Amino acid sequence: MPDGAEAATEARAAAPARDITLPRVTAAQVALAVILIAAFVTRFGRLATPGEFYFDEIYFVRDSGQQIYRGDASAWEFYGHENTHPPLSKLFIAGGIAIISAADEVAPPLVPGDGGLENAFAWRFFGALAGFGAVVFMYLLARKLFDSEIAGLTGAFLLTVEGLAFAQSRIATPDTYVLCFMLATVYFLVSDRFLFSGIFFGAAVACKWVAALTAVPILLYLIWLLLTRLRDARSDRRAAWFEITLPSGLTVLYMGLALVILGFLGKHPDRAPGLFDALGPMDLLGWMLTVAGGLTIAGSLIGIIREYSARREIRLSPPGKVALEVALVLGVFFILVPGFVYFLTYVPFLANPPSVEAMGGRGFLGLGQVIRQNRLAFDFHSTLNQPHPYSSSWDQWPIDGRPVFFYLGSGYTKIYSLGNPIVFWAGLPALAFVLWQGLRNVAARIDVKGMLSLGGRLSAREAVLVFILLSYLGFWLPWAYQQETGGRVLFIYHYLPALAFVILALSYAMDWLWHRPDRPPGLQLEATTVESATRDVLLGIMLVSTGVALTAANSALSDVDLADAVFFVAIIAGVLLISRGVARGPVSYSKAVAVIFLGCAAATFVYFYPHLAAVNVPEWLDRTYYWDWLANYWDWVDDFGFNFRGLGFNWH
Repeated sequence: MPDGAEAATEARAAAPARDITLPRVTAAQVALAVILIAAFVTRFGRLATPGEFYFDEIYFVRDSGQQIYRGDASAWEFYGHENTHPPLSKLFIAGGIAIISAADEVAPPLVPGDGGLENAFAWRFFGALAGFGAVVFMYLLARKLFDSEIAGLTGAFLLTVEGLAFAQSRIATPDTYVLCFMLATVYFLVSDRFLFSGIFFGAAVACKWVAALTAVPILLYLIWLLLTRLRDARSDRRAAWFEITLPSGLTVLYMGLALVILGFLGKHPDRAPGLFDALGPMDLLGWMLTVAGGLTIAGSLIGIIREYSARREIRLSPPGKVALEVALVLGVFFILVPGFVYFLTYVPFLANPPSVEAMGGRGFLGLGQVIRQNRLAFDFHSTLNQPHPYSSSWDQWPIDGRPVFFYLGSGYTKIYSLGNPIVFWAGLPALAFVLWQGLRNVAARIDVKGMLSLGGRLSAREAVLVFILLSYLGFWLPWAYQQETGGRVLFIYHYLPALAFVILALSYAMDWLWHRPDRPPGLQLEATTVESATRDVLLGIMLVSTGVALTAANSALSDVDLADAVFFVAIIAGVLLISRGVARGPVSYSKAVAVIFLGCAAATFVYFYPHLAAVNVPEWLDRTYYWDWLANYWDWVDDFGFNFRGLGFNWH
């Protein structure tokens, strides 16, 4: 008889072989992997070039990040250092220096450059990582909002090849962190994971105060959440009075505290940090709302206590419970949590404070210097109206009118913070399309008394589109008020958070083209319809290509003249013909348009890449990057009496 080992061997040999199940890989997963690899390579490739400070890195790295890494307390002094923005981005810069320095000591061959303190890769490391993270969160957000893999892939792809986001992710300044954390905030918000959303909201504001505009999508979503849950929570039971007054009081309290904080920061930096000193109109209104909200909450709690004393239980109606939950979500997760995160970023400041001579006393519960620094920053941004050769107005941003010149090296080595014109310009009709699709079932009419009334319905899908459009306006239009009322100088990178919602609009448009929800499934088009649509598309392509070629050739020879106007009309006519052909033709035509658009966006990014990433190019190629014919066209239109107040293109 065989022994135990031989028997086991014979049994294994006689057993049937098991099939190896390979993981199923979809085309969408492959596409996502390719996009993420491209995003990672473009953000980190040649990150240490140039190997010197450029643009605002002089302030954020040399005057703050490096000194924080060294443990120099003077890094927290306002004058002579970069403390006009909250500290989180500079802590990331110092952290990148620390990590790369440690890695260089352990495994030098794996670290680009030499050391960490004087290594450009080190101080730009976390910024590039945030740029990559923004692509990841764009994919997650677009897929979540539209419940579509195509939309998610489109959003990630367009952000990967977007020049403005790319350039900002490779310079050690706060804007790339703001973009990443803002997208994370909105993604976790619409996923109903409010704790994570609040944490990222606080982190975004702790990088740059402009991130406070993320409150717009937060409030929009919470209002939608309240309305939909109230609709689903209808009950025959009448809500008690305190179920109405308690959430109302909380809301009034939040508004009052916001005004109090703004008024507190707006006081003169050298004034003692008292809560009731030199109260202005905003302070008075804020305190009135705060007191009113507090009294309303107190009265509501008394009512709840009396209810419990009488019934020995507290039973809230379903609508009252929903209203209270939403009010508490706003207060806990989007006021307390972000405030706590913001405070935590000042712990290194408090642990290693600057001198009293430089930043004043540390009174007011030990936070006196922190308060003064925030007041100094508020005063700085409120009065920064000095001109800058690369500043731009808020109404130039959507047309990509004025990039920022970051760096000039040897030869034609340059860095411009320039948006991808394909993404910018296509984004405007995409926003209009989103508006049309979002409000197509909403009707407005004016009655005989002159009153405006709205009617119709708003589905969940249409509400998403309205959310995108209003969020875009919420990130963009406040700059109009700020600049038109004599506020600070602005640059195109202030448009970056709003641009994220432009990309979401484009993602929806591409998803619509891919799936064509206006077509019934299995619809068979007549041969004559397909033939007519094909003719429109081919003729349109011919007009567009001919118009573009002749415009480029003529602009190189002369200023804009009547011939250019004819060519421009030919381009517009071609676009309209293509649009009509795609609308009437088979779905494959729509898919082809989506693919061609994405290909054009990618090709434009590749074309401008040397201009964005400090790659030396021949003189003839450098001359092609400025597109002077755009400015010439704009001036030519102005000659006919259209006054755009200086709005136009200058890519030099």
